[in-house]
Amino acid sequence: MKQKVLITGASGRIGHILCSAWKDSEQYEIFGIDKTGIEDVAQCNLSRFEELETVFKNLSPIDTIIHL
Repeated sequence: MKQKVLITGASGRIGHILCSAWKDSEQYEIFGIDKTGIEDVAQCNLSRFEELETVFKNLSPIDTIIHL
């Protein structure tokens, strides 16, 4: 079973590199969020609890969070 990995700041340079490198991984299922959504990255402002709560409800359980 793949581990679910949530990457915050996925639209940034490092986040984009991680998402791109791991998106076809057989070990990880990658989910990216950022305050400015782009292709394959969900828009979520981490300072807004309601938005963050929605992400966690939809993706639970998350195995790993990489916060950038």
